[in-house]
Amino acid sequence: GDAIQKSRIEAQYKECAKLFGNEAPEEDVVIIDSQVGPGYSLPTPEMRSAVEAFAKLEGILLDPVYTGKGAAGLLQLVREGAFQPGARVLFLHTGGAPSLFHYQPVPE
Repeated sequence: GDAIQKSRIEAQYKECAKLFGNEAPEEDVVIIDSQVGPGYSLPTPEMRSAVEAFAKLEGILLDPVYTGKGAAGLLQLVREGAFQPGARVLFLHTGGAPSLFHYQPVPE
C-alpha cells in the first residue's frame, strides 16, 4: 500500500543523496497523489490539459501515464501557491513520450 510505496521512495531518495554526499531527511519525502485519478494508465482531464500545455508552451512531450499526471500535479501546486515567487522547482521528466502514440486519440 501507501506505506510500502513511501518506504521505497525514501530508500531511493537516501541512495541518491548518498551519491552526492548529501543528507536525506525523511521529512523531505512528500507524496501527493491527487492526480492519480481513477487508476493507473487511465486518463484524467487534468492530465490531458498538462500534456497539451507542456507540448504547446514548452515543446515538451509527456506520456499520459506518469509524467502527464506528474505535470498535472505540478501545475496544481503552482495554482495553489505552493512555491514561493522565484523559487527553483525541478520537474524530473523520466521519459515515456513514445507511449503518447499508444493513447492516440486520448479517450474522453
